[in-house]
Amino acid sequence: MDMADYYGEMGSIEQDYFEQLEEAKMHDPTVELTERDERDWQDERQEEIAAICWQKCPACNGRGYDRQRWPADDGGPEYLLRPSCPECAADGHIQLHDPQRVEALYAAADDARERMGVWCYTRIASALALAINGGVTFIEDRGATVESQTIENKFYTVPCGQGCNCYDAFLRAPKIDGIPHCKHQIAVWLVKAAEKRMETAK
Repeated sequence: MDMADYYGEMGSIEQDYFEQLEEAKMHDPTVELTERDERDWQDERQEEIAAICWQKCPACNGRGYDRQRWPADDGGPEYLLRPSCPECAADGHIQLHDPQRVEALYAAADDARERMGVWCYTRIASALALAINGGVTFIEDRGATVESQTIENKFYTVPCGQGCNCYDAFLRAPKIDGIPHCKHQIAVWLVKAAEKRMETAK
């Protein structure tokens, strides 16, 4: 799944869902998920994670085998061979991301929503996409660099214990513990939190 498709999934399932829930809570703080809502939401999330982690094999179009036509030796009609697809080993799908890692990142994003509130949901959705797609690179003792989602070959610096050097961090991003939390800062936090969660689960 490419970045644009991923944003579409996030907007339709995760971001809209939580924004509607928070809006309802603003009118009635006692609003909570019903058991059915929780079950439906978890089902939709698992479908979304599967769509992010796996894609239909482009070589065989998800069939699991190669369609090849070979001429018959006697000059008769062609016959069809169906050898296993070498790209996906007859599975029909290619894995793009580790499902365990993606689930840990989603859990970290849930924690971030609770901590930061409804006004950061758009930033968290963008940060989650960056984290899943490998947009965060850690530099030993110097924090991390985060890939820009809008400018090709552009990277922002997120030093340890300091804010990002992007415009959002300077102008609009809400501050938590004195540090502006733009999507790049949040992406770094998500990756760290997910790695810690995976290490604890071992």
